[in-house]
Amino acid sequence: MKENVKKRFLKSLNLKGKEVKMMKKSVLIAMLMVVAMVCMSTAAFAVPTLGTTYTNKFKFTNYEDWLGTGDVNGNGRINAGEKMYVNDAFEGIFTITTISNIPETIVTWTPTAGVDELTGYFKNTITGIAGLTTTGWVTGTALTDYMTLGGPSGYSATMTIGGTTYDVIDTMFRFGLESGDVFEMKYQSGTTNWDPNLSKSQAKLNAQDGDPYLKVTGGDMLEFYSYYSFYLNDTQLRAWYDLTENNTGYPFARDTWGVPHWWPWDATVHPAIMSDMYMEGSIYIPQALGTGDTAVRIQPTATLFLNRRLCYSWVLV
Repeated sequence: MKENVKKRFLKSLNLKGKEVKMMKKSVLIAMLMVVAMVCMSTAAFAVPTLGTTYTNKFKFTNYEDWLGTGDVNGNGRINAGEKMYVNDAFEGIFTITTISNIPETIVTWTPTAGVDELTGYFKNTITGIAGLTTTGWVTGTALTDYMTLGGPSGYSATMTIGGTTYDVIDTMFRFGLESGDVFEMKYQSGTTNWDPNLSKSQAKLNAQDGDPYLKVTGGDMLEFYSYYSFYLNDTQLRAWYDLTENNTGYPFARDTWGVPHWWPWDATVHPAIMSDMYMEGSIYIPQALGTGDTAVRIQPTATLFLNRRLCYSWVLV
């Protein structure tokens, strides 16, 4: 009975046994081609691969602005004579250019135009200012406290704390993630649209679209400071974060990062800090160009490490 039904079906298709075999083979080939295409697409658009037995270095370029009422000329840069207040903020966008090991002998991911990109947005708020005078450190945390870069000869700035002005040699800023502040990365595949030359609002939207990759908010920024040395003419940045959201596909383990550092707001030396992620960088003054390092620990032994940050003033509106 079943055989007769099969014969009648083949006859209705006007196919012979050999042709049926050929048809089955063609269907199989087509299915294999589809599977291959899916695999190729998956490989092309997979979330960036990270090494788990070595330190991963993330290189990135960023554009940032100073957001402050003291920005008289509105150019987003800190110019001599302009006042930087407690509660001013910095915001910016960035794009990851390479993921590799530290010596860059193993490269696991680079962005491909039209294929994928790893971009992000950040906004940090100044929560404290400090300055080194000839007699010691002075600090300010009130919203009326401010620093003015470009002090008298031999000094880097002046600080006005509680109405009293001090000439300071070195300067230090403490940052936090206040309401609305964030450090986040987004991964986008299938298309790319990073472009810092668009309007500022559109460039921000483009940097923040895609799938969530990692994110830090609120108290998960454990400590972040920027220290400017007048005599070295250099700014050192250090920050410790725990991850609020982790969508990298890799479990992170906390580790101790950095070195002991002076913390003028409580007049003590803070030890190296245990955290998920660590950032350390340097920006040469007066050029808005420098290098930066960021690291996060991945279980069991590897780390993420962001390095060589190019920092540009972002003045588009």
